[in-house]
Amino acid sequence: MTGFVAPTVERFRDATAELRELSAPYAKERLIFQPPIESAERVSRLEQACQTVFEGLDAVLREVCDGDVLRMAGLCRATPPELRFLTRQPHQNWSTVARPDVISSGGRTVVIEINGDSPAGLFGLHDIITRAQTAFLPPSASLARPAVAMHGLLSGLTKSFGEFDGMVAICYWRHEQAVGPVDWQYELFARELRRHGIPSVHCALEDLELSDDGVRHEGREVSVIYRYFESPEPGAADEFAVLDTLFRIAESGRVGLFTGYRAEVLASKAALAVLSAATGIAPSLRARLAEHVPWTRIIEPRRTIYDGREVDLLPWAEREKDRLIVKPVRGHAGKGVTVGREVSPEAWAEVLATGVRGGAGDHPYIVQELFEPDPLPVAFTDEHADVTSTVTPSVNGVFIVENTAVAVLRRYAVNNTGTININPFSGYAPSPVWIAS
Repeated sequence: MTGFVAPTVERFRDATAELRELSAPYAKERLIFQPPIESAERVSRLEQACQTVFEGLDAVLREVCDGDVLRMAGLCRATPPELRFLTRQPHQNWSTVARPDVISSGGRTVVIEINGDSPAGLFGLHDIITRAQTAFLPPSASLARPAVAMHGLLSGLTKSFGEFDGMVAICYWRHEQAVGPVDWQYELFARELRRHGIPSVHCALEDLELSDDGVRHEGREVSVIYRYFESPEPGAADEFAVLDTLFRIAESGRVGLFTGYRAEVLASKAALAVLSAATGIAPSLRARLAEHVPWTRIIEPRRTIYDGREVDLLPWAEREKDRLIVKPVRGHAGKGVTVGREVSPEAWAEVLATGVRGGAGDHPYIVQELFEPDPLPVAFTDEHADVTSTVTPSVNGVFIVENTAVAVLRRYAVNNTGTININPFSGYAPSPVWIAS
């Protein structure tokens, strides 16, 4: 982390001009002005861990489920409403677009979240922070090069749909607008697409004009719908009706959907439990999965294997709380995650009970072995040019497009709570990982 100049108030203001326009949180604070610089070999190890996970998903689908997507969805605890759309889409690989969370821990490279669908992207956030960081790099410096995450995404869009004449519509559900301001990242993403010459807009899916002739937004042709919307809650009949119409149009080839529903359901947190306990696949692949996938199980009354011995899952998990973490299968942004060592025994017992109740319905939870991220140095600044330097845990968001890592966005824990649940609600400082020249 050398070669970057010290921040000043003026330099910070110039560097964050784009972020201020979007009212992004890093326009005033937590801007990492000295990005981490890693070797290409180190980034390759992150990529290989992700590729092993996707290879494992393919093997389970092919060798355990005989190619039956619905059967695999059952293993991953898909709900009946989700099953409606799994087979109603063009084929897309698990790794069409994904952003697995990967940590380095004591020499191991571990995938703790698959994040295998388009809403997990944050491609635009990576690139806009990269441009801000470049303001702190002297013109003559050549110590590192930043990736451009959007280049990889645009390559994936072109591979999926070829050249297209219409616009990209970044879509979410209308009810998101009703609960508060729409996320600034939607506008950021639309701007980044336009920056690369792709006309784009963000809007509620219900605001699109869906017809047998195709899709339009305020009279303009939409060629691709970039899916930020997730599966509707059971009982949301109006949203399911919109999806039925959308999939019918997509099946006719009159609009592209990026990405479909296969990844959302099958590359969920429950998929890590499937991979962790997988049998019926090649022993060599099982050994590689064991290196990169933490021990993970669905929370339910059962007996299982941990470290080569049989245990009664629920009482064992209650006793071993300090080595475990609980997550909702369909959670995101750290919501509902509980780190065992960070709560009391009473609170932990209630978390496990909640997991059992959720698993009996449509909201299962997983319990996962906790890996301690290796602490790394980081320096960030704010609008007053006050610099904070610390050593703290971090997690790598690896941007995967068509099974290739196109960029890495590292999130550093910079909160006052000391939690290792590094997410937007606990507070973190993000930085693209630059590659050493």
